[in-house]
Amino acid sequence: MKEERKTTKQGREYQNIKSAVIQALSRIEHPEIKNQNIVDLGMVPEIRVEDRLVTITLAFPFQEVPITAELPQRVIKAANGACPGMQVKVDVKK
Repeated sequence: MKEERKTTKQGREYQNIKSAVIQALSRIEHPEIKNQNIVDLGMVPEIRVEDRLVTITLAFPFQEVPITAELPQRVIKAANGACPGMQVKVDVKK
């Protein structure tokens, strides 16, 4: 029973972290599409939280997009602000 409580509590903590990251990423406007953020555009298909690591999958619709160099750093910065003390990793999916 104790293990179940721990797992449930951990699940809630992970969900809170994911929610905070989504909220932070929702403030990142797509540099080429005005008034559209990367979350609403479907560019963040997955956020995983494991222990002290947040892994964000960032998807680009085309392989050679000028924002591929800049955007992952903006995502890391926003996620670090949303969940201090966590390590943040961005996996770019093209």
